[in-house]
Amino acid sequence: MRRHRRIRWIPALIVLTLATTALAGWSDDPAQNLAIADRTSDQVQSKIAATSDGGCYVSWFDNSSGGYDVYLQRLDANGNELWAHNGVLVADRSFSSTQDYGLDIDTGGNALLVFRDDRSGSTQITASKVAPDGSLAWGVSGVQLSSGSSFFASPVIAGTSDGGSVVGWIRDSDTKLQKLDSSGAPLWGAGITLSDDSGGSFSINDIKASDGVNVIVSWVRQGSSFFDPRHIWAQKFSGTGTMLWTPSHVRVFDGGSIQMGNFPDFITDGLGGAVFSWYSVSPLQSFAQRILA
Repeated sequence: MRRHRRIRWIPALIVLTLATTALAGWSDDPAQNLAIADRTSDQVQSKIAATSDGGCYVSWFDNSSGGYDVYLQRLDANGNELWAHNGVLVADRSFSSTQDYGLDIDTGGNALLVFRDDRSGSTQITASKVAPDGSLAWGVSGVQLSSGSSFFASPVIAGTSDGGSVVGWIRDSDTKLQKLDSSGAPLWGAGITLSDDSGGSFSINDIKASDGVNVIVSWVRQGSSFFDPRHIWAQKFSGTGTMLWTPSHVRVFDGGSIQMGNFPDFITDGLGGAVFSWYSVSPLQSFAQRILA
């Protein structure tokens, strides 16, 4: 009897092992990584956003066709690619260098991307929504959020609980904000402009969805001189774009200076507030701070 049970168990174990190996994209060999994109030339600045089913979206810039194009791939919980290998082309750009961009997920499980875009002939800010099946929900062109000849840079995006999203980006020395509904239509008119009344600059760091349909936004505030210290400020906005914290904004850090080129992100605390972390220079020190709802 013992021999018969053992004979039946071994094949079952083999079948289970083979099935797991066949289904999983993640290798058991730590020296063998999962290749999401392996075309010739560069694939850079990857980002990842977890999906509710245990999988994720992975985005990156690909320079294989003569410009850093925007690509996206979806993986299931086992690491299997759900779209064609090397991902879905979101935007065919001509940039020879890169800046930061944004990736998040909306309430419908769609990927939200925002990036600098030169397909119109000038550099603008474009948002794109990619459905779980890899289709471009807002069309090939996406939603262009900016216009004109200003300097636009470093966009970020956050999905909101009403199925929409809030986008932020740098415009010259200001930060611009716009809310989009699920179809990509702007809801805040010409957008919200965050400017420094004393002549300095506001350069966006991060946006996160908060309680209700509210969002929290953080940015770097610097004076008019290149040598002025760089501080972290924050504000909370309602779904209609109303400021919910003090009109003069919350000074998260103003006791020294963060490093030039450092734009720290943050996490929400699940209670309408947020937790920030950063490091200062002269001397180099690390900090964390929580701002309550």
